Amino acid sequence: MKKLNGFTIIEAVLIVAIIATLGALGFIYFTKSSKQSATTVPATVQEITATSDIDTVTTQLDTINLDTDSTSELDSLTTQLNSF
Repeated sequence: MKKLNGFTIIEAVLIVAIIATLGALGFIYFTKSSKQSATTVPATVQEITATSDIDTVTTQLDTINLDTDSTSELDSLTTQLNSF
């Protein structure tokens, strides 16, 4: 009797079932992580905007002339900085 090489139908179905199960689990974890990252992005964007605003105010404070005539401008910029 001649020995045949290859897979039986049971082995092929089992392999397909395992691949399908792993794919389904991967899809579930992918959608879960994408939903989680979608909710955290706006907070990150707000932090970047606040940091950018602080940098702008800091640059304005660096360029201001600290004479007695410009103290009102300095006070308004300091108030803006403290609001963050």
